[in-house]
Amino acid sequence: METCLVVLAVLVSVEAIGMAASHLAIDQDITEIDKRKSCYLKAAANNCIHPAVIAGIASRESRAGKMLYSTNGWGDHHHAYGIMQCDVRVDPLHPYHKNCTSYLWYSCDHINAMTKYVLVPYIEAVKQKLPSWSDAQALQGGVAAYNFGVRNVRTWDKLDIGTTHNDYSNDVIAQAQWLINRYNW
Repeated sequence: METCLVVLAVLVSVEAIGMAASHLAIDQDITEIDKRKSCYLKAAANNCIHPAVIAGIASRESRAGKMLYSTNGWGDHHHAYGIMQCDVRVDPLHPYHKNCTSYLWYSCDHINAMTKYVLVPYIEAVKQKLPSWSDAQALQGGVAAYNFGVRNVRTWDKLDIGTTHNDYSNDVIAQAQWLINRYNW
């Protein structure tokens, strides 16, 4: 994992109340996260990214699946599918001859596909777009892009403006840090 993206130290700015909310979300979701810990670890190993980042996205998107049992994997008013909430309107898996529903919503394959075909390419695209950014900034920029697209990643100081609740990447990174620090991920 040492050559992989493990840099999680940088946050744009998270107020104490926001940090506490991110930590609480993980504390509330940890049972659900642990059900698929092996999936997060596998996707992390396959894609050279820290598993806590992947689990943080899953927690933010679907409470790690908790919100999806009654809808058979559908969220966002039936516009997104799976633990990692693949947007069916955009279908980011289409260029890879797959679609959002190619994998069971709760499966390791879904988690791996969304990491491999969406998150990692977004991190790489942010690196290309903003080459002066550090690896930590590119990672967080890729997380923001996961929510609102690479085209909207422009400046570090306003990274999350326009993401869901204007805090998406800060929340995910704070959740990832909490998984590492409190739950020894």
